Amino acid sequence: MNPGNPMRSTLPRLHHHARAASLCALLLFLSLFAQAQFNVDSVQQLLAKTHDPVEHLKLLRQLSKASDHPKVQRTYAYATVHYADSLLAHGYAGDFTVRSLKGAGLWNLGDQHARRGMRDSALVWFEQAAALWKAIDDKEHIAFANSHIADQWIARGRPKEALEQLKQSLAVHEEMHDTFNLGRDHMVMGIAFYQLGDYSRALDHDFISLRFGQTKGMFEQMAVDLTNIGLIYQDQGQKDTAMVYYQRAIQCYKQVAHAYGSETPVNNLASILVDRGQNEDALKLCTEALAGLDPNGHADALCTLYAMIGMINRAMGELGQAVHFGELAVAAGEQAGIDRRVSALIQLGISLKEEHRYDQALKQALRAKELTDSLQISLGIRRQLAQLLSDIYTATGPAEKALQYYKEYEALKDSIGSDEMRKKLAHMDMRKQQLADSLRNEEETHRVAMVHQEEMNAEQNRKRGFMFGGIGVLLVAGGLWGRLRYTRRAKRAVEKERDRSDTLLLNILPSEIAEELKNTGGAVARDIDNVSILFTDFKGFTQMSEQVTAQE
Repeated sequence: MNPGNPMRSTLPRLHHHARAASLCALLLFLSLFAQAQFNVDSVQQLLAKTHDPVEHLKLLRQLSKASDHPKVQRTYAYATVHYADSLLAHGYAGDFTVRSLKGAGLWNLGDQHARRGMRDSALVWFEQAAALWKAIDDKEHIAFANSHIADQWIARGRPKEALEQLKQSLAVHEEMHDTFNLGRDHMVMGIAFYQLGDYSRALDHDFISLRFGQTKGMFEQMAVDLTNIGLIYQDQGQKDTAMVYYQRAIQCYKQVAHAYGSETPVNNLASILVDRGQNEDALKLCTEALAGLDPNGHADALCTLYAMIGMINRAMGELGQAVHFGELAVAAGEQAGIDRRVSALIQLGISLKEEHRYDQALKQALRAKELTDSLQISLGIRRQLAQLLSDIYTATGPAEKALQYYKEYEALKDSIGSDEMRKKLAHMDMRKQQLADSLRNEEETHRVAMVHQEEMNAEQNRKRGFMFGGIGVLLVAGGLWGRLRYTRRAKRAVEKERDRSDTLLLNILPSEIAEELKNTGGAVARDIDNVSILFTDFKGFTQMSEQVTAQE
């Protein structure tokens, strides 16, 4: 934050009151325009507590974050941007906080557009906010922007661009130890790798994000991760396991007001029910989810659910209804993410093909193909499209095209079900069997993440146990080795002293007597037949000894 602006203290207090009054008027106008329900008198009371315009701006930002109602959020976001512009025009041009909060207001506007499926306009707002944060070197918000702009690239079928944004975001969040946003970075990276067909790396990031989400209690993030994991299992044909993850994702979404993406696990779960012939259950699931949506709300949700209801009607033999809902899905898909738009075109094409309206079916399939050729669409959707084109050309010719797309379908099926991926999922199944069983019976909201975390903790504890056990063995071995070295040194010292003692004894006694003294501590008197005895004295020794000390 900029610690000082020399112009702030010289602004007349009248200007503060004028701006506060204009802010109240702005809020009143916006509340009427957006039909948002909030009490302007209460806002005036909050504003009256301070005469600092920057504090007023912070208040607007907090009000925007505190509301759960989208229209109220938009109102406060507009108010934040306009009031920040007013401050920037009246001497606050260099204030870091004002400019940063204006960026937050711009971002909120973009987020509101994104949640309504208006991706192009959302990206405009996002890029304006990101440019403002970059201009003031607001690293925290720059990383935040990179992560969320990556979402927009993914929605446009451009996961490689998304990964470039995410690498920058991840580096900053790791440096800041921001676990909240680190989890989200990994979540979006999982989606990007899924679109690229790299399921192994997608799973790695999904489970990292899931652990972060469980730790922080972020239900919406957990729901996305659970859905993505379930989708990979479903693509691999492991539908029972996929259903478990989808059911838990739906439960997590129920904990979030106005959750974005809540239709996805519903859609995926319904597709498995249709495959199993449980069409009525699938239809009920989707119609209940559709009833909870705003008809003018998020295009992604509408597109997804319309397409699925069309597919269910087709499975029930109601081809007219299937085409009708397919057309609704395609219409909603014009404002939806690219994967959903392509899926809607494919589902409408399949319904038209079932009615033998091959020309119209081919038209929808070729529209989908144009999008998949220009963008990076997930392998599962490409496989569906290849199968549709193969079926259409099989019925109408030419046979060469039918064979071409059939080969493409088979190649994509092999890519999705690679040996490496099968091995990874098989390994996960061994570790997750207990998890899958408990999920069917357990009703806690985020049981999946908790059990997974427990497994990871247990694994870490086992590793720690082995590590500490190894350290203990090393310590004992070290102690024994030290003791052995000490014993050897002591033994060598004793042997050295013993050798000196032996040498001294041998210097004054015959070896036979010396050996007896060592062995018994004494010596038996012996008779010696021949001995020589010498008695001697040193000349002058007595006189010399009288003149020196005993030590000398």
